[in-house]
Amino acid sequence: MHPNSNKNRTDETKIYKIDCTVFYSNDANIICSRKKITGTVTDNAGIPLPGVSILVKGTKLGAQTDFDGKYVIKASPDQTLVFTYIGMRTQEIATSSSVINVKLTDSSVELEGVVVTTAMGVKREKIVRLCNPTNFR
Repeated sequence: MHPNSNKNRTDETKIYKIDCTVFYSNDANIICSRKKITGTVTDNAGIPLPGVSILVKGTKLGAQTDFDGKYVIKASPDQTLVFTYIGMRTQEIATSSSVINVKLTDSSVELEGVVVTTAMGVKREKIVRLCNPTNFR
């Protein structure tokens, strides 16, 4: 026993551990209530999409879906997740739940025309549709 300790001490000192992630953003706000959000990202047919980018809007925090289209990211309840994937429309969803499953829709993009210049300087124009791979012959 330490010589300066008092065995009959009546007051107790309690140490509380606060489970909270604190970080400073660029605008010097303190954000404390980040929670884990999970989910799956699929296409119109319900097929999981690997490699979808998920960003917390307005921050540098992000994640990417795995081979099965699943992701895990931490965000505050008042933030928005932005889902982007090549060939699909970008979707923004508020973080109102701890499980957010997303179905991305196709973005129908067409090229109006392609100009091909040959070695002799002769120009040809072709109409190409990206949606139909048989048009690339």
